[in-house]
Amino acid sequence: IFAFSVKVCYNIILELKKINRRDFEDIKQHLIAKVEEGVAVKIVHDKLINLKLKKELINNGIKVYRFSKHNTLGGVYANLRNQIVIDGKTLYIVNTNVKSCQEEFCDKSEVILKLYGEIVEEIDIVAHQDYVFASGKFMEYTPAEKTGINGKCQMQYIANEFSTDIELLIIKAICSAKKSIQLELEEFIPTESIMSLLRFAINSNIEVRLMVPLKTNKHGKYFASRAYAKELALMGANVYLYDGYINFKGIVIDNEYVLYGAFSMDREHIRMGIQSAILFKDVKVVEHFNKLFDKDINNSYRINNAKYMLLREKF
Repeated sequence: IFAFSVKVCYNIILELKKINRRDFEDIKQHLIAKVEEGVAVKIVHDKLINLKLKKELINNGIKVYRFSKHNTLGGVYANLRNQIVIDGKTLYIVNTNVKSCQEEFCDKSEVILKLYGEIVEEIDIVAHQDYVFASGKFMEYTPAEKTGINGKCQMQYIANEFSTDIELLIIKAICSAKKSIQLELEEFIPTESIMSLLRFAINSNIEVRLMVPLKTNKHGKYFASRAYAKELALMGANVYLYDGYINFKGIVIDNEYVLYGAFSMDREHIRMGIQSAILFKDVKVVEHFNKLFDKDINNSYRINNAKYMLLREKF
């Protein structure tokens, strides 16, 4: 909702994986108000949307299109970029489902990223490309004016199409680790390459800390995540089960840089999904993610031996 409180803007692009009618009710009113002010609002969604909600948005002047790319195997590439771009100057990465009930926030660990500066201009181009493909209509791209923000935070934006750019990025990050690897993920179903590197890191006396959620709506992927987490725990990694939902993906390497974004540590999506990630090399960002991880440990169960795992599975 804060994203739509900007007083002066001319273009808003929402690229969301899922739009739920109940959860989207408050945001809908803000979007309609922006359209009445003359702002061009475009929505690109991946999953199915409520037809009544879609019709209401379109009737109020909001352009809504579904993003879908079919692969040669008959499947569909998923668009996992949960991002909102305003005027090519402000970016929100929202790896969360917006809920109207405040009580549902108590058992969630969430991070909403807000960025300014030149990096947003690059992300704005990717958002426009996705919109053009989803709509099938040519739209001339007009670059935003320079923001004039001179920040010291070093960032790099990585966006993939059908290649394994995100997987290669994670592999390079793990290979560069010398002291510690910290992962807090919504789901943990890595490819064999990533899993092998994590095993090698543990055997090389590199501290590996992993946190996965105990609550999820995807039961099959939940048990798969637990299986991979158990294997790392039995090898000596510090594995925690967060008693709630984790709605973001963050990887910290050697307390030097952070990999965060709208990507999935799922072997299906990491190779077939349309994803994006941002690499931060900044002390303050690293400290923030470390504090968040340490805070979530207080609401987690630690897996430290095989007997405990068997008891948990029995329960």
